[in-house]
Amino acid sequence: ALKTDGRVHAWGDGAHGGIVPAGLDGVRAVYSAYSAFCALRYDGTVVAWGDAKYGGSASSGGIANVKEIYSTSVAFTALKFDGTVESWGDTHGSKPGNLTNVLTVSSTQYAFCALMKDGRIHSWGNSRYGGSGPIGLSNVRAVYPTAMSFAALLGDGTVKAWGSPFS
Repeated sequence: ALKTDGRVHAWGDGAHGGIVPAGLDGVRAVYSAYSAFCALRYDGTVVAWGDAKYGGSASSGGIANVKEIYSTSVAFTALKFDGTVESWGDTHGSKPGNLTNVLTVSSTQYAFCALMKDGRIHSWGNSRYGGSGPIGLSNVRAVYPTAMSFAALLGDGTVKAWGSPFS
C-alpha cells in the first residue's frame, strides 16, 4: 500500500516482497511483478524488493532519472527522462540494448515493447509473448498490449500484431 505521505506498507512473505526495505519513503508509485515490488520515488530513483528472480533485487539500485516504471510478471523496465531504458529481473535472456529516444513502453505478461519518438519499435523478453517483435517496423503511432501479444497501430491506419495468437 502506498500511503499519502509517500511511505509504503507491505505484508506477507518477506522473500516475496512482504517486507519493505527500511527507509523507503518519498515514493510516488509502486509497481508489482509476480513476487517482487518496485517503488519509484519523487526524486526519480528506484528501489526494488522481493524475489531477485522476478526483479526484486539490488540490481535496481543506482537507477536514477526515472520517469516511469513498467512491469511484466517477472521483470521491470525503467524509462528515464533522457529517453533510455533499463530492465532487470527475468527478461528471458534478452535486454533492450542501448535504446534512445524512447517515447513509451508497453508490456505483456513476459515481454516489453518500446515505441521510439521516430515511430520505430523494439521489443524484448519472451518471444512467445511478443518479445521478438517485427524487425524494421516503422511509422508506428501506438502499441497496444494484451496478456500475450502486442498490436501496433501504423500511420496508414493498418495494424501489425505479434506474440501469441491465443490472447
